[in-house]
Amino acid sequence: MHELSIAMSIVDMALEEAERRDVMIDAVYLELGPLSGVVAEALLFSYEVACNGTRLEGSRLVIKDVPIEVYCPACKTQRILASMQWFCCLGVRHTHTRDHSWKRTRNYCFGGRR
Repeated sequence: MHELSIAMSIVDMALEEAERRDVMIDAVYLELGPLSGVVAEALLFSYEVACNGTRLEGSRLVIKDVPIEVYCPACKTQRILASMQWFCCLGVRHTHTRDHSWKRTRNYCFGGRR
């Protein structure tokens, strides 16, 4: 459970900062994305455990989920990925074919073209 070691590091950093500034901490705010490999619920539980017996006991860990955002060089746009398994831009271009159907002509994948 690597969330416990992450929570312990968060608590250590927050305690150092609280001591340096001579303040009390009510909440620690954290942005967490899907590529972090961290399970938010496990981190929340681990944070409580890591805070026991410290000046942070009773404080809250507030987690904000952040999406995967990438720059697409084909579209020249920042895009939020729909899935972390499919690293392709959703700005797919289409062309009209002779038989009046639509055909996908280009889909930029962030490791190269597909």
